Amino acid sequence: MQYCQVFTSVEQTAQALRVLDVPIAKQRAFAGPIVERSARLLWNFRESDVPECMREPKLYTLGQDYNCIISYTRNDLKEKLVAVAGAMSLEAVRMVSALPMESNQSLRRTNSSERQTGERC
Repeated sequence: MQYCQVFTSVEQTAQALRVLDVPIAKQRAFAGPIVERSARLLWNFRESDVPECMREPKLYTLGQDYNCIISYTRNDLKEKLVAVAGAMSLEAVRMVSALPMESNQSLRRTNSSERQTGERC
């Protein structure tokens, strides 16, 4: 069984918790630390919801706090997890990526017990 690590960026901690709760409840992901950090972003005010007088045709670099969800899923559930995370995101450009990861003994043992009990993680 192949696994992947999914990174999802969201603006607020409350949003991160909501984004993570759904795939865990549907057993599409397991684990999910939420890491809050500072971020630098390119922002195009001309296409944003700011008042018309603030819109300018150039990009700004903004610094703000941001959250990153680090979750883990099976490769066959990756697309569903990415779709759920993307659908719940408030951003116009959803920052969700998945990277293959090597399974460790613990994951292999979990997968083996799932097959025997019929439970899915």
